[in-house]
Amino acid sequence: MSKVMKVIDSFYNTNIGKKLANPKATVATAALIATVSNVSKDAVNCAYYTIQSLNNERIPEDQRKFVAALDLANGIMNVGVQIATAFGLSKWVESIFDDKIAKSKDFSIKEEVIKQKFASLPNELKKKTTESQFIKDYIQKMEGRTKLARTGFTVLFVNIAMQILTKRIITPLFATPMASYFKRGFEKAEAEKKAKEEHKLTAAA
Repeated sequence: MSKVMKVIDSFYNTNIGKKLANPKATVATAALIATVSNVSKDAVNCAYYTIQSLNNERIPEDQRKFVAALDLANGIMNVGVQIATAFGLSKWVESIFDDKIAKSKDFSIKEEVIKQKFASLPNELKKKTTESQFIKDYIQKMEGRTKLARTGFTVLFVNIAMQILTKRIITPLFATPMASYFKRGFEKAEAEKKAKEEHKLTAAA
């Protein structure tokens, strides 16, 4: 665990880490960025694959509409359920972190321990600050590290849940029934289009 904390400290001291640790960069903001990134990609893929399947001559014509309908159903489920999953889980995961991880000894540093750290500093460093300022700075650093870890933990958990729970469990369960519904919609639209074309030809004759 101590090695992980060193990695977190190193990242916290980078420009990106300081921005994420800023109070304005909330867990919800980080989760939103991750969600928008995943959802926008799936939305674009949904539109692309649906249109491609509808017009793909390599797919037999009697199967083309169902393949396109399945692509559309997968896309809608991936986008919709990921949004619901992300915002539903983020608060729950954040509470788990606060109740379990943030209270561990790696994050919870008592003031007595900080005073001991100050006492062990070389004399030249002690001259540059006071004990009270050292304690204040150390607590601020710990709060920033905890916030950064909370954000990373939440975003990681939400991303895993979106990719595994949504795409591997929920979407396959509902996509096929939805595809049958969309297929009927495609067939109805095509029938109406043909009827209009035949009506025009008849009227022209």
